[in-house]
Amino acid sequence: MRNLKHNLITSYTSNGAIILLLFSSMGCMLLSVPTDIQLRVKRGRSFLIAESEESYGWGVMSHPRLIQLSDSLLILQYYVGGDKVHRWFDPAGRKLRGMPPAVSTDGGKTWVFRGGGLDTNVLWHGHYWGYDVSTTNGVILGRGKTAIRVDENAKIIDGPWNVLYEEEKWGAGRPWHRLARMPNGNLIDSSYAERYSVNTNKRNRTYLLESKDNGKYWHKRGVIAGGSTAPWGSEGPGESTIECLPDGTLLCISRTGYPLDMNKYTLPHKRPTESMLLSRSTDGGETWVHTRMMQTGVYPRLLRMSNGVLVLGFGRPGNNLIFSTDNGSTWGNELALTKADVRTSGYVDIAEVAPGKLFVVFDMFDSDQNGIWLWEPKEVNGVSGCFVDVKKLW
Repeated sequence: MRNLKHNLITSYTSNGAIILLLFSSMGCMLLSVPTDIQLRVKRGRSFLIAESEESYGWGVMSHPRLIQLSDSLLILQYYVGGDKVHRWFDPAGRKLRGMPPAVSTDGGKTWVFRGGGLDTNVLWHGHYWGYDVSTTNGVILGRGKTAIRVDENAKIIDGPWNVLYEEEKWGAGRPWHRLARMPNGNLIDSSYAERYSVNTNKRNRTYLLESKDNGKYWHKRGVIAGGSTAPWGSEGPGESTIECLPDGTLLCISRTGYPLDMNKYTLPHKRPTESMLLSRSTDGGETWVHTRMMQTGVYPRLLRMSNGVLVLGFGRPGNNLIFSTDNGSTWGNELALTKADVRTSGYVDIAEVAPGKLFVVFDMFDSDQNGIWLWEPKEVNGVSGCFVDVKKLW
């Protein structure tokens, strides 16, 4: 066999896939390489942050929520009183190790509990049903109708102030995740004040909200998606997460619920979830193009990392991460944080604690938390974390 001289040229397609052009004396060969190989994703060992002494079922030591004030200072909220907003902080006599809020001053490596000495007002506004957004002068923490601004050491520098809405219902459907900032400096987020109802077949409608004064007043900028946009799901688009890309493109990902025949599944954690909805706008939210994602799940959490990689956390089944190097056109490198069949809320939260390094939290209930036992494993509830390194190879 004769030796061939090769020249390799790399180019990129519009959807982020890589094209390798292999030139040789035999001619030109076209090789398509999966997007997955553009990244190296390395996950560290999971560790328990907080756990119960007994098994308590759904809604206890679950639904974790991260508030990031700096690379090193994180606040972690989670349910201890059941899946009810007004009881999220009420342990109701349960035997729990590690009462929220948990606080880490070293980027997630170690944790102290019950606020770790932070101002109670900061912790109140860092409530699970809140939002946080980095500004040039601190971080805004909100609870739907009130907000404060704190510095990276959690000291209050402004507020609390009353948050006003163009329509009262926006307060009820409050901004759900971290806010995003438009190129003009305005804040945006999604709200689904019109909630679904199984009895009336009403579906969620997700709105785009905008604030021109750092979160003190919110008005409706437009509608992102309604029930007819995601007819396959029982709920319609909700729990939406939004990011503004460097070119001004808005990317929104939503939960859509369960299959339309969900009533045949009696246990919530046994119900299969439906495909998530990806919505994209290139005109500031005036119009949207929608895509049914291959991935199913709840509580999507979208984050653009400092290296430009998009990471999406979601769960149910299990707890998972997926990544995109082409602004959400394609997704790969799926990483399972837990097995698919574990009992979990499926609520995953993420923070970038150093360039290319993520800290991820998730929960399991009525489950063995360490995987090591001599006898029958003890089933408890717990919130866990792990670090994930994400490196772009080219």
